[in-house]
Amino acid sequence: MTQDEIKSRLHYNQETGVFTWRSNPLAPNYWNTRYSGTSAGTKHPLGYIIISINKKRIYAHRAAFLYLYGVTPEEVDHIDGSPSNNRISNLRPVNRKTNMRNVGRSSSNTSGKTGVCWDNARGKWMAYINRGGKRVRSKRFTKRSDADLHRITWCREYEFHENHGRERKPLA
Repeated sequence: MTQDEIKSRLHYNQETGVFTWRSNPLAPNYWNTRYSGTSAGTKHPLGYIIISINKKRIYAHRAAFLYLYGVTPEEVDHIDGSPSNNRISNLRPVNRKTNMRNVGRSSSNTSGKTGVCWDNARGKWMAYINRGGKRVRSKRFTKRSDADLHRITWCREYEFHENHGRERKPLA
């Protein structure tokens, strides 16, 4: 899909992140009456907005970059973690490695803090950090607050986004 193609079919509001259908001279009149000016796209079960144009599907966050800049980055990160918030101020072009440094807390997390868990075998709190799927740091503490502080320090040291490990937003 090209920038010209997407601009001819859609309007993008940078402030709201919403795409709306433009009038289509090639479409039947009923289509323009029904859809022109309405929100484009449907919500994917994971919360992303997907838009179909001429039987081609594109995620709205990728469409925003194509619409404004004429390119689609390798990956697009939703800074606040909300997959349906497609305001350009909430989107940033990233590579996979950087995108993985801004993920929400896992649903299986029981400590309430990403990278902090209770070590039953040693009876201590453990702070850890992974990079590239491998554990690069871990340390045990008697107090959870010490484990939390070490995890925060390591996140800064390894350039994780400040939102990394935040509570995931429920899908609406």
